[in-house]
Amino acid sequence: MISVDPSDFNARHPAEKDQPACFSGHMYFDMPGINPDEDQYLIVLREPMARLKSMFAYVSQRPTHKLHPLASPERAHELVGQPQFVNMATRLIAGQDREGNQPLDATALRKAKDHLQQDNVTLGVLENWEDYLHLLQNQFEMALKIDGNANSSARLEPELEHAWIGISAALAEANDYDRELYEFAKHCTTREAVSSVST
Repeated sequence: MISVDPSDFNARHPAEKDQPACFSGHMYFDMPGINPDEDQYLIVLREPMARLKSMFAYVSQRPTHKLHPLASPERAHELVGQPQFVNMATRLIAGQDREGNQPLDATALRKAKDHLQQDNVTLGVLENWEDYLHLLQNQFEMALKIDGNANSSARLEPELEHAWIGISAALAEANDYDRELYEFAKHCTTREAVSSVST
């Protein structure tokens, strides 16, 4: 498995893209270099507020991150309007890049839901991580290590925890599409699990 940034993936020579068995990263759907007839998407969605808190912690701990100045008690409210903190899962799965250059509306949400139901998508939710790994092992005959700590919650310093609480309601409202998409994904994975048990 090779972990890449989407811009790095796009810059790779086509022959290089054929070598690894798996690329991982926060990639968007149907990005250049992906062949929907041959390639498989392994998508794991995390509960949106848990993911946003993790992102907040990540940014606050990395001084070189472009949003680091906003991850402070005084400026945390400014994160609410940043593309990385607004419906990012919907944006990527709908096929938009993560810079937020395209309008995100109900059409994008429908497109994201459609993508999750495609035959070349294996879908999971992080809160059922072990079930998802077992699914991958069975479907692709992959040897995977089961890690029960995959869903650990982000830890923040006390002053940042207070800042997080102060912006969480606004972030929840701003991420309405991601919350709906997550519930849709949970429904899809539950339905697949019931189907696999009954067959």
